[in-house]
Amino acid sequence: MSEFNLSEQRKKLGLTQQELADELKLSRKTINNYEKSGNIPDSVRLLIRNFFELRNENGLDNVTKRENLLLPKDGVKLGIPFYNVDFAGGWSSEVLFSEVRPDFYINNPEFDKAEFACNLIGHSISRRIPHRSIIGLRLIEDWQTYFPTNELYGIVMKNELRTVKIVKRSKEKEGYLTLIPDPLPEFNQTQYEPEEVPIEFVSRFYQLIAWAQFERISM
Repeated sequence: MSEFNLSEQRKKLGLTQQELADELKLSRKTINNYEKSGNIPDSVRLLIRNFFELRNENGLDNVTKRENLLLPKDGVKLGIPFYNVDFAGGWSSEVLFSEVRPDFYINNPEFDKAEFACNLIGHSISRRIPHRSIIGLRLIEDWQTYFPTNELYGIVMKNELRTVKIVKRSKEKEGYLTLIPDPLPEFNQTQYEPEEVPIEFVSRFYQLIAWAQFERISM
């Protein structure tokens, strides 16, 4: 997003800083800082860019909701929405799914049961999923009652930190989960060690439905 002027784009839509902040689930102070400094994190730039594109294309007072984006006029589902963000990159799922247009849709049977797809960047589970892969995820509402152990899940903490790991219930601590990395030998460093996390500290629990690299999927 080179030469992107946030203040100019905001004013073209007739929005105040507070109105834009409300739409993006940010504070007015944050918007003001972005406009003054021009220093906008890449993940936030993506949210803002897609927000403006939707407003400009649709002329809507409120951004088109995700369920409307999934269905074209003939009612045929487009596929699984892909968002070009890293799962561990700190995006807000509420903003992402309700106010941002997907970058494209994935039409691949392996992803059919996923709710959405995004990137997975890093080497902590590179023995199972390569660095810079696309992963398909599905939210599990009742995971505290039961989930198949020793499989891959996307975990979001209450402090919005997130990770993809092999997950099982801890044998050492009651009420805890054990998050287990599985890096390739060349990445098996001390930073990749099992972690014990309190169950009550987990806010969202995603099943990893499928993964692929770009050349394997249809978009």
